[in-house]
Amino acid sequence: MPDAAGDWLPVAKSEDVQPHRPLVVDVQDIPIALVRTDDGALHAVQNVCPHRGGPVGEGGVKGNVVTCPWHAWTFDLSTGQHTRNPGVRLRLFDVREDGGDILVRLPA
Repeated sequence: MPDAAGDWLPVAKSEDVQPHRPLVVDVQDIPIALVRTDDGALHAVQNVCPHRGGPVGEGGVKGNVVTCPWHAWTFDLSTGQHTRNPGVRLRLFDVREDGGDILVRLPA
């Protein structure tokens, strides 16, 4: 049953997202990068860099930071904020794991 904030949609299997190896999925025509950090935390961020549209999910991950491969813009995975300019950010999505599945919730 959908909740007020939107539906949880299965997008991948838990084993498909390894630490520091983002997985890009397309959820209702929205490109999303799923990223797991060393501590096992799972993040879902837009796969489009706000700078020039680079594929964030093809970039490197170090600690809690993902780097866009096109121009090395860096973003905190917990907040989506650019590490040097907090006014610039990636869009974040709610994400959870359930029974070996990764689910993402899109805004209603």
